[in-house]
Amino acid sequence: MSWRIHLDVTSFLHHVNTSKIQLNLPNFIPNLRNRESKIKTMIPHHRLNRKRSNLEETKSLLTIEKKQKITVELSSFVLVCGQNICGQLGLSSTIIERHKPQYLKITNHSDVIENIQYICAGAMHSCALTVNGHVYTWGCNDDGALGRITDHVDDEYTPGLFVLPEEINTLCAGDSFTVALAKSGRAYISGCFRGSEGVLGLFQHKQIAQQPILIPLNQLIKQIACGADFCLLLTENGDLYSFGNNETGQLGRDATFSTWLQPCEIPCFKQQHILNIWAGGHGFFVLTHNHLYSCGANSFGQLGHSLKQPIYSPLQIKEFPLVDKIIQIACGLQHTLILDSMGYVYGIGRSDDGRLGNNHINDVIIPKQIDKLINIVDIAGGGCVSFAINNSGEIYSFGMGDTCQTGHGNNDIFVPTLVKGKQLEERKIRQISVGAQHTLFLVSEKY
Repeated sequence: MSWRIHLDVTSFLHHVNTSKIQLNLPNFIPNLRNRESKIKTMIPHHRLNRKRSNLEETKSLLTIEKKQKITVELSSFVLVCGQNICGQLGLSSTIIERHKPQYLKITNHSDVIENIQYICAGAMHSCALTVNGHVYTWGCNDDGALGRITDHVDDEYTPGLFVLPEEINTLCAGDSFTVALAKSGRAYISGCFRGSEGVLGLFQHKQIAQQPILIPLNQLIKQIACGADFCLLLTENGDLYSFGNNETGQLGRDATFSTWLQPCEIPCFKQQHILNIWAGGHGFFVLTHNHLYSCGANSFGQLGHSLKQPIYSPLQIKEFPLVDKIIQIACGLQHTLILDSMGYVYGIGRSDDGRLGNNHINDVIIPKQIDKLINIVDIAGGGCVSFAINNSGEIYSFGMGDTCQTGHGNNDIFVPTLVKGKQLEERKIRQISVGAQHTLFLVSEKY
């Protein structure tokens, strides 16, 4: 990329202050029990109690790192905020949450700081892709989502190499799985799909892949998109495949089967030229030359259809007239953001807690423009939160604050609000990725 620069690792390590302060903070631990009702809507129930014993052990003594700005002479690096109860921030296991974006150090086996080009958040785990095509993962590894063996809990709290046989071009992640698309057009996956009754499997019933395996497809893949419990594959030939959980129609085919563990083609797009695909939560969107289609869970109108029930076959959205101007769609759990070529953002679906950038409580079926967002170049949606980056590299967030992942502490944010912090000063946000309880920021220095 044109913005790469030389990294002086020795100089960087010499100037970084790694000192720590130990404080007794018995009241610092957030009251997770009071938040449980909201958190349950964002993440699978089986993850809520994980590592609870670790939380209890840290109530009396936490190690809080000094919040000083770290100068990193890198093209791009990672900042994190939100909850860290499963290591999804990549910070020390003694750190429970971060209200403001904090620097995450990612190093290779030689302790050289990696230059990151892309980030991806699953529900409770995180991934980063280096400029050299290497992948690092961290966070919850209960079902093999990290693609590597973790013998100790600290292994999950530290970014580790997701070993793959070839150079990777991009990443995607769901609740309990990770997909890596290689430059060759082959794709690899680790973890498994889950449904309402627990583990569904991967390519076989109840199968869990602790390390990455090749996705069996006889075509080269050019794009991948993942929802919470399913995956889409767009091939070089223009065919669209899906596999995973189909309980709410998120696979776009036969409603009589709740699970498809092998990639199968979605037949309705056979004669159409697909321009782009997006997925998230329990649904997906497909953009063709003239139409926008959606499929999956639609209980709050998040797919743009007034019929609030699962949509098992891709259905054209007719209420959005500017289809030719759509450049990006970002899916939360029950809401959706749409970015057009003019830099404006529109929202549909569930609107309470501020996730659509207003103080309304009624669901939005027809895409409504979000005030105060102009000159936007990138968007992202999480469970109950939303983000937008403008052409100056500034980031705005809005939505539920319980998990601290908006960058504004634990307050609900009802209108797009600029995220500020020491780690963002004189820096430019290049990308955002949002999990169930945490947020990743890809950042570079302003030159």
